[in-house]
Amino acid sequence: MTCALAGICALSGGIFAQQTASKTPAPASAAKTSADPTSAAANETQAPNIESRLPASVKFYVHWRGTKTLDPVQGKNGLLRLWADPDFAPIRRELTAGAFGNSWLKMNDKSARPEQLAVLLPLFENEAIVGSLTLPGSKATAGAGRPGASGSAAHGAGGYDGFVIYDGTGKADLIQKAKAISVKTGAGAPQIHSYMLGKIKIESVERSGTTDFSAQVGNYYLSAGRKELIEELVKRFDAKVPAGASLADDAGWKKARVNFGGGAIVEFYVRLEGLISPTTPKVQDVDLAKFAQAVHLDRLHAFCGSLSFEADSTRLRFATLGDTSAGSLFDIVGASTPAFESLPLARDGASFAAWRLSFPAIYQIFRGPFVDSLPQQKAGSFKGFDMLGQAMLGMPLPDILALLGGEVATVTSAPGDATYTALVAISIHKPEVVLGLLRKGLGPMIRDTTTEGSATVLELGTNSVDPATKAPRLELSYIAVTPQLLIYSQRKALLLDAVGRTSRGSIPKAESLVGNPDFQRARGRLPKDLTGFSYAQMSKQTWEREIAVMLHAAAGAAASKNSAPGGAIPANATGDDWLRGVNLGVFSRYLHSYASGWWKTPDGVYFDSYLQ
Repeated sequence: MTCALAGICALSGGIFAQQTASKTPAPASAAKTSADPTSAAANETQAPNIESRLPASVKFYVHWRGTKTLDPVQGKNGLLRLWADPDFAPIRRELTAGAFGNSWLKMNDKSARPEQLAVLLPLFENEAIVGSLTLPGSKATAGAGRPGASGSAAHGAGGYDGFVIYDGTGKADLIQKAKAISVKTGAGAPQIHSYMLGKIKIESVERSGTTDFSAQVGNYYLSAGRKELIEELVKRFDAKVPAGASLADDAGWKKARVNFGGGAIVEFYVRLEGLISPTTPKVQDVDLAKFAQAVHLDRLHAFCGSLSFEADSTRLRFATLGDTSAGSLFDIVGASTPAFESLPLARDGASFAAWRLSFPAIYQIFRGPFVDSLPQQKAGSFKGFDMLGQAMLGMPLPDILALLGGEVATVTSAPGDATYTALVAISIHKPEVVLGLLRKGLGPMIRDTTTEGSATVLELGTNSVDPATKAPRLELSYIAVTPQLLIYSQRKALLLDAVGRTSRGSIPKAESLVGNPDFQRARGRLPKDLTGFSYAQMSKQTWEREIAVMLHAAAGAAASKNSAPGGAIPANATGDDWLRGVNLGVFSRYLHSYASGWWKTPDGVYFDSYLQ
């Protein structure tokens, strides 16, 4: 749940920075229409949606629908209400500052100042698409027109197939400011040329051996890295009905569109066909083309998803579309069923996550297609890998992996626990064989063996060093082997509680996560059969613990870059000064639960999640 929260907060910093700024009226000039003559034809050229104007050859795109789409759910959506709450202000400022301070804002050692960028935030109110496509017969050639040349002959093909389309309705002055910042922060003095394509002016900006092309058709601002691409976009946006097939007519896109849902603020689509061609060069001696053919990568068709802010939840959806029949990478994904064996381990208030994988399929892909894609000398060194299990544990690795049922789960400690301790559970077959393998593999680490009902509990001890005192210490952990599960935890009490819950005929609903009404409602929003599932009752979370975990992770990342003399972590590595005095109860005020699930069907693997 902590990872999900961190991702949501990071995304919030980018999306909602504009929401905060938009409470202050934009400059009056931002509401003016463009002085360009083409703006007069805006209503004539405006299409019902951008996708209907794009060619069917689009390889990928991200469609930003604009923050105006959030207006109907302002004051209703929990995440939006959290963002606007005064108690959240210190965190909001930190996230916004982080969004402005990212290295991607620095171009060629020149930086756009935060106050310059803040002025441009109202641009996010309108929709835009960023993507790439392939035009029939086009070739990517570097370079552009001759310095000082004029007319269309001066503009050769650019070096990439990317494009940007922005609906500039009411934002003409802000767009000009954004262009000025781009010119100022770019490397070298730009050389600007222009020519006419029909009644539309196309402008090119050349610098450092690259050329960007742009044009305005009605309210749409078009940008591309190729001359033929910008011309194709101009023709399609300038026509009443674009010639040729459009993306909106594409069967694959239509199938992906079902997974976007209504009211999404962000959608994306990636066409996976031809992702690795037969001529793809080797990467660190790995023959990617050979590997792709062996795992039938051609069965992966598309990857798509969307983010929606609904009145009662924030919804994130993904889908990998393709043929999931046996014999491809999809074999790694386990079967979808109604229940998880590990779910009874979760007490009410704990966070739970489980998923099913095929460990034998993972091994077979490694042992077969991956090893076969290596040069003969390197492949030979891996072919002895099969004997590793036999030598160490007396059983071949494929047979060991077959003992694993495929379900893996994590359960965090329940509310009221100041620590952040999780147990891990793995479904197993033949528990007596699994126990024998553990005794062989762990050997000297086993300090004690006890029996708890139908389970065998192993106490493990490892020698370590206290990071504060540098004194040697003994770290204990525990493994339990039950008839159906292998359970691990660093806390004995947590593990014994889990063992007890697996052996009971029935667990009182008051103690069980599955008996919680919020859990039942969240589970009911997802399909009956799932391959993976996670749930966190956020209203019962110990937020001090959750924040501490995130700060500890941030401190670890900072330590690698800014370590103090002797390798110690600086006192301010966590950067948590801004958190002092923050009322962390603001989270549980608006965030009640998070549930996600993913499942496998004959035509793909799907993911859906709800933050309520």
